[in-house]
Amino acid sequence: MIATKSFSREKTRVKIVDSLEILRADLIDLMLQVEQAHGNVKEPGFTALHDLFDKVWEDSAEYADRISRRISELGAVPQETSDWMRQKNSLSQSSARIVGGQEQVSALARRLSSLGRQIRISRISAGAAQDEETAGLFKAISQGLEKYLWLAEAARPSR
Repeated sequence: MIATKSFSREKTRVKIVDSLEILRADLIDLMLQVEQAHGNVKEPGFTALHDLFDKVWEDSAEYADRISRRISELGAVPQETSDWMRQKNSLSQSSARIVGGQEQVSALARRLSSLGRQIRISRISAGAAQDEETAGLFKAISQGLEKYLWLAEAARPSR
């Protein structure tokens, strides 16, 4: 950690930065998985799926950037190496064999749901540590991802 006059104790900041790094790695991985889906969906109605994948990618990039800033504000240095990604990423990996649009949307819904649960746990921890800024960031990201989960589930045929 870099010396800072942060409102939080260093021990608290280290714990929060770890949660932020995990979320950031997961968002970057989500971006890569959505890009994979975007480039491989080829079926009737694919335009709507491309638009959904584009929006998830764009917002995930914005969320990852906001997290980087928060990590810096807390006195740490945001990382972005392949080793860092492997260590911090908690999302399940997508299969390159998934090419059907509905399969891609189902996989996206599973990832968004998993990520949403993780963010809510992290938000509770940030709140307990009295880091309202980070808790607010987690809340905003959770709300955005929940919207995309709703859209992904709406794009799947009912069963």
